Amino acid sequence: MAIANHPNTPPARSIPDNVPPDAVVSFDLYAPEGLENGLHQAWKALQAPHLPDLLWTTANGGHWIPTRARLIAKFYQDHGTFSSNITHVPRERSHGNNPIPSTLDPPEHTQYRALINPTLSPKAVRQIEPAIRALAVSLIETMKPKGKDDFVVGLASVLPLQIFMDYARLPKEDLPNLTAIVQERIRPSGKLTAGQTLDMFRDYLRPHIVERMNGDGEDILSRLLRGKIDNGPMPMNKAELLCANVLIAGLDTVASMLGFSFHCLARSPELQSVLSQNPARIPAAVEELLRRHAIVALARVLTKDYNHNGVVMKQGDLVLLPTALAGLDETLFPNPLEIDLERPRQESATPFGIGVHRCPGSQLARLELRIVLEEWFARIPRFSLQPNERVEFRSGIVGSVTKLPLQWPL
Repeated sequence: MAIANHPNTPPARSIPDNVPPDAVVSFDLYAPEGLENGLHQAWKALQAPHLPDLLWTTANGGHWIPTRARLIAKFYQDHGTFSSNITHVPRERSHGNNPIPSTLDPPEHTQYRALINPTLSPKAVRQIEPAIRALAVSLIETMKPKGKDDFVVGLASVLPLQIFMDYARLPKEDLPNLTAIVQERIRPSGKLTAGQTLDMFRDYLRPHIVERMNGDGEDILSRLLRGKIDNGPMPMNKAELLCANVLIAGLDTVASMLGFSFHCLARSPELQSVLSQNPARIPAAVEELLRRHAIVALARVLTKDYNHNGVVMKQGDLVLLPTALAGLDETLFPNPLEIDLERPRQESATPFGIGVHRCPGSQLARLELRIVLEEWFARIPRFSLQPNERVEFRSGIVGSVTKLPLQWPL
């Protein structure tokens, strides 16, 4: 499983003495072998029967990769050993990258997360459900008469981003510039470090923060900025890092989940028939599509040595925690590549992470995917991939579908 490092990343370093020879692979998060055949198929290769459940890749400066759901969950939950101070590989990309609270550990993490949770609670996201549904209907009705379209361009890259910009009360005309920065951050070309992209978001947000710091608006940024830190007003530098974290998260993940979900559905006429004829099954489909297509892979740094079944992970080592592998673990999910609407949920395999850093936007993501499925199948009950057109994938700390040509009968 050899593959060259992503351009402009550090060359592979020598294999440390504490790494067992049978655990060594050359898996590159940013350019995995076989990506052209599907992101999750590329990840799934790391769960081959002959490989141990804890691998070491020589790519991107060298780091660990746990490959089974329970081990991934265990590392996510042990923030005392696996710190969030470094969240990107290679470690050089994390220089100057300290958004709040994703790079903090408890107890400092706790007070910032307490500010975010109410803004994305089930009650809060229900208030924007009418706007989500209205936009979904509008986009689908625009696409439907064409008989074919790129789903990413027509819907996936539009709906969640516009909804978030509305919720944040930010100008939608700023989206092209912001999404370009997000792309460079999570699926990098090597031109910028994660720290540099964070600085660009801080520069963009600063005048909006100054305007709302003492306001009474109900947009997500205003609500965050009214929060108290250490019993006092939030300092400007902390406000920038907090708002940047929320903005970055809001501008990509759901779009990517929509793309993977509809790529799967386009290849499954049977599942389309079930969902178009019985919309009550859509919530179950949402959970299975999210399980099957988990897309986030964040790093952690070891604060001390850790022994896993005789393998010693050293203080300072990086470990990448891919939610995709948790959802594809056949020890929890028989036939994990298949969509099974009767499959019971497993807490160890959540597409939104697990533990204190579990994604606070999970309720919004579920709501948007459910609404899109409901409104799509009400209007386009049958669709497929366009023949002779290529589906395109990209990999990074958040995987994505960048081109998804679909067709349907008129």
